Amino acid sequence: MKPIVAALAIAICNMVAMRSSRVLLSLFALELHVSVSVIGMLVASISLFPLFLSIYAGKLADRAGIRGPMVAGAAGVAISMTVPYFLPNLAGLFLSAGLLGTSNVFFALAMQSWIGLLANSPAERTRNFGNYAVAVSVGAFIGPIVA
Repeated sequence: MKPIVAALAIAICNMVAMRSSRVLLSLFALELHVSVSVIGMLVASISLFPLFLSIYAGKLADRAGIRGPMVAGAAGVAISMTVPYFLPNLAGLFLSAGLLGTSNVFFALAMQSWIGLLANSPAERTRNFGNYAVAVSVGAFIGPIVA
């Protein structure tokens, strides 16, 4: 398997987890009889930590390499999806959302660096990023359906 194919498959899996978790967190919160405004804050909290950590995550990926942040990010996304099982309350949902957003920012930045490094020419780099955009879109489409 070519490295770009592996990278795109990993990106699809990560995006499926990200998008399905947004739906699942909302549905779980509804089951807990949480108000609509709190559900809005819950879903928005997924983006809160990336807002503050994205520059740091990019610098970390540049200094430490891409493997560590990518593996940690992917593991964090997977772990974040199990948090509501072990903490089936509103605090568990917010913890899951925070971990999900934080993990995803590290994963996404490392993945984008990897996609760029896999290219041997400017034309190949453009093609890789185009294919990456398609892979992310496929994952974003499949995630809510799977959820």
